[in-house]
Amino acid sequence: MVILLLCIILLLLFIYYLITREDIVYHEKDYLFNPKEQLDCHGFCLCKRAVSSEKADYYKSLCDHSQYKRVKQELLKDPWLWRHVVKPILGSEYQFQDYIWIIQKSAVHTCHRDNNGDFFNKGQTHPSYTMIVYLEDMHKCLSVIPESHLSTTKHFFNFGNSLRTIVCEKGDVLLFNANLIHVGTVNTDKPDNLRIQLKVTHKDDIDKIDYYEDFNKVLNTDNTNPLAVRLLQRNASCLVPGFSDATQTENIRTARGSDNGVDVGSLQQIFSYLFYGNKRFYDLPNAF
Repeated sequence: MVILLLCIILLLLFIYYLITREDIVYHEKDYLFNPKEQLDCHGFCLCKRAVSSEKADYYKSLCDHSQYKRVKQELLKDPWLWRHVVKPILGSEYQFQDYIWIIQKSAVHTCHRDNNGDFFNKGQTHPSYTMIVYLEDMHKCLSVIPESHLSTTKHFFNFGNSLRTIVCEKGDVLLFNANLIHVGTVNTDKPDNLRIQLKVTHKDDIDKIDYYEDFNKVLNTDNTNPLAVRLLQRNASCLVPGFSDATQTENIRTARGSDNGVDVGSLQQIFSYLFYGNKRFYDLPNAF
């Protein structure tokens, strides 16, 4: 009886620790001077004010009025993003995929790698990248495990809390290797912050990640789970982020969603319900 009581107390203390654990901020002084070197070594780089304040407000206004197609057309052809972010950091052989994911509400608060990483796509020969354009200030915008893009096994467990949280402002652009373990943040001051996700892939690999072509999604769904539950789920999932790798085959299969005729399996629906209070959370509707 005493042992059982002790185990319960320890479990409650562990849950309390997970809920109240403070994020470790990745400060500007921690970045390497060269963004390409930062991306190669640590798996991500932050391009400050890559989008002007006026342009960010413009894109936000379009999103607020559900003009998603226009946002995509203009962002993917934005010469500034190409000349000042994509080309100097990745090179001229990289290009935007025909992809946009507009995040108006909520966040994916479980640790994972993105589907377009070369860990998961047969025949892919170059790294692929995720780009997030922030249209509003975010106290905390994304948490990452630096260098986790270099190995499938080294960061399978994360008991030492290697997560580092990035702070973003309106107009910032975050570029990261799709193999990088990352997780959405839980902001208590303003839970919903508008941002737009794009994919940047080597031209030789576009056909290997063709499920992200003609991909137009919007996330505008409230997470109904209480704040304490979301914090517990987030920090618990990041203790063993390697588990999420086992779901990648199914994630890739269902990426396009039921709007495009894909059958979203029951296990994914159960996961979505338990973690997001909505069994269709990952079954994103087409934006247009």
